[in-house]
Amino acid sequence: MSQGTKVVTTIVLVVAFFFVAILLQTGTQVSMTFVALLALGLFLGIRTMWKKDDSDQGPDKPDEIVLDKKRNG
Repeated sequence: MSQGTKVVTTIVLVVAFFFVAILLQTGTQVSMTFVALLALGLFLGIRTMWKKDDSDQGPDKPDEIVLDKKRNG
């Protein structure tokens, strides 16, 4: 997923969360605990989306730097 897609998705999810939370609070009088659980789910979902995948690390991009202590010549 590209960086721009992640930004747009994050903005849409946050706006949709506020819209749904306001509708739930005014229309159905749900508890704040339920809204907090929805917020926690939103946070964990966005965090998972932005987390760097291990598949991004290919053989050309190793995790650690290996110093070559051999000198040529």
